[in-house]
Amino acid sequence: MSRTSSLSLAAPRTHAPRSVSQAAALILSRLGSDYRVSTGGAVQLARADIRGHSIIVRPERSDFPTLTLPNNVGAEGFSPGILSHDYVVLNLAPPSLVGQAGLALVGQALAADPTPGNDGLPSATGTRNDVGGLVFFDGGDNFVRTYTIPSSDRRRSQTIVNYTIQGEHAMSEGFVLRFGRLRTDGRIVLVTYGEGNAIWQSKATGFLWRREVARVWTENANAIFTAARRGLR
Repeated sequence: MSRTSSLSLAAPRTHAPRSVSQAAALILSRLGSDYRVSTGGAVQLARADIRGHSIIVRPERSDFPTLTLPNNVGAEGFSPGILSHDYVVLNLAPPSLVGQAGLALVGQALAADPTPGNDGLPSATGTRNDVGGLVFFDGGDNFVRTYTIPSSDRRRSQTIVNYTIQGEHAMSEGFVLRFGRLRTDGRIVLVTYGEGNAIWQSKATGFLWRREVARVWTENANAIFTAARRGLR
């Protein structure tokens, strides 16, 4: 779930990695011992199951909690398969944003700008947001519900979840989890992890979309960091 954006890149940015697995191996290794990386450095997959009127997101990574969301998006659930995809984009906040104070500012700025599109603030029941155009045939609109999940971990901000709305998003079904993470050295990393089973965003076509996904989320991350730095004044 990404789009081309015209956001200002006033804050320092990290360069998009040559591959997602290289980024995971390089940066996740610095985030803390509770991060679990599979063979080759690739981030392990999550699953989305439907139970009654809820979506149960069960990440296989030990650093992600199991999340329960209201199924007000028409989700059917998915598991890793031939059409599935996953990616991680990791952006290091500037040195002025450090410690618990910096994490709080990044978390607030993330909540105010959870997608690269036109955003409303996330909520427990999911705010309807338009992430904008993704592919030439989508008419320029792709809708998600944006949820917020409180964090019980002092090293992690609240988790923001963008979940595709069935029939209103070209990359349905899928989700993106986002949160700020406080490293042991006091620096903050904005983690963006996406997974889904959209035919237009499969592993087989990754060479077409992975670099663009990294670019767009990195641009959005830098807008978030710029907004967070205003809180230091």
